[in-house]
Amino acid sequence: MIVACICALAAIVLCIVFLTREPELKAGVYRLPGRWGWLKRIIFCVVFHLRSAKKHTQKTASNREDASLSSRLTGYGKGHAYDEMEHPQPLSDSIDWIRFWCFVNRILCNILCQNHFCFIKTLNQKSQISWRCQELASSSINSPRFPVHRHRCKSFKRWTCLSLNFLEPMRRWKISYSGKLRAGMCNKIVDKPQEFVEANFSFTWTAFSQPFNFDTDMAGTLLGDSIAREQWGQDFFQRLKDNHQTHYEQWGELRGRLCLGNHEELLYLQCVRDHSF
Repeated sequence: MIVACICALAAIVLCIVFLTREPELKAGVYRLPGRWGWLKRIIFCVVFHLRSAKKHTQKTASNREDASLSSRLTGYGKGHAYDEMEHPQPLSDSIDWIRFWCFVNRILCNILCQNHFCFIKTLNQKSQISWRCQELASSSINSPRFPVHRHRCKSFKRWTCLSLNFLEPMRRWKISYSGKLRAGMCNKIVDKPQEFVEANFSFTWTAFSQPFNFDTDMAGTLLGDSIAREQWGQDFFQRLKDNHQTHYEQWGELRGRLCLGNHEELLYLQCVRDHSF
């Protein structure tokens, strides 16, 4: 009797599933959970937790050998150590960048014209590096910008006047610059201000949080729901593989001296650092 009830219930569920239409796209772009969404979610969560268990086992074994932060494994169980993730990655056709987003309350630091101060360093597949010191307040220096330079580098160390390297993986970075910055706004390549100002700064970034790795620290249920909404097939999984990107973020503080011409300021800036590859 119990078996018959279970079979009847399963038959009813299957009929409902097969008769249910796939929902239309929201705004022509966003997918809603389909009739097989619940099953896809279960499959993904099982696979995700198996990978997480494998990663946890490898991390535990590594910590027994070396309890330092640099030995902790991250990623999908592939054994990427933190010090390895801090280096430029050997990816010929992929993005690989590190950014420092810094800000401070205007009242605490009068050199800022708004509520944030931003350092950005970008390294893409063509090794194009752009450097901006943004939102600096002065009568003659509105937003100094360093012209874009192209170099072929294999380490985050030095490009002409800019030096950027880490002292301790996921703990401390050193950022320094000595050279000229373009004065004024430069939003169009054909209308660049010809005035330059001597700039020098030396900052030390110190972490006060653990890195949040989007590969491993996001909730499995959230990822499962997102992937379950898509139509599964060979093309979908190939796109997942091709477009996969490792990204982690970390809170810290950037402190040091900034000199623009004859003006010198000691800065203490809250800062978010991220690395994508």
